[in-house]
Amino acid sequence: MAEPFYRVGEPRGPFFVVADSFEVLPSGRTVETVVDSGRNRATTYGWNDDREYYQICQRQGDVLVPYTIRHQKTEAGAPGATWEYVGNSPYDYWRVLCEWWTPRDFAIIEHDVAATPEIFAEFAACPHLWCTFKYSNHSDADAEAWKYGILGCTRFRKNLMRKLPDVVKNLEWRYRDWHVMSTGLGMALRKQRFEPHVHGVVDHHRMMDLGGVAELMAS
Repeated sequence: MAEPFYRVGEPRGPFFVVADSFEVLPSGRTVETVVDSGRNRATTYGWNDDREYYQICQRQGDVLVPYTIRHQKTEAGAPGATWEYVGNSPYDYWRVLCEWWTPRDFAIIEHDVAATPEIFAEFAACPHLWCTFKYSNHSDADAEAWKYGILGCTRFRKNLMRKLPDVVKNLEWRYRDWHVMSTGLGMALRKQRFEPHVHGVVDHHRMMDLGGVAELMAS
């Protein structure tokens, strides 16, 4: 049964939901309009689609690049990474992460981020269980607001996965969509009293030399 995604009072990025409306149209589609505390308004049309887990890949390696578009900067920054296509469903990124959430250290470098050898060296040396790098296009305030909801340049230690083996698979269905999965996972980890260890800055190139990742994904 189709349900509204948002709940009044819950986080929406760095803001909070202040109003939400949801309707199932005669066509079977759904329409939801949300307003947050930053006065942002968004309307989403959807379906009561498949949000359940099933295997779509096998984990290979220790660096994951979930992608819909390959970019040379990301390729150059993560040589030897495993690239997993996640463009067939809004829930494929979540399904891939379910497969990778096994007790072995791994890093995520998203397809619009350019890592460096120094970043991987910091990941390898740092004992913290959950490490991230801030985005180059974020102000200090943005970085603080988003630090619990970013997967673009992140490393998880095997001991975290041993402590919370089912935290990804058990994400509430609302947080299995790639748009908000990082927020949902961050909330779930914080609920279990884990905090991200934030390092320096990573190049969030956003494929701007090709017109921008949002425009490319829409084309």
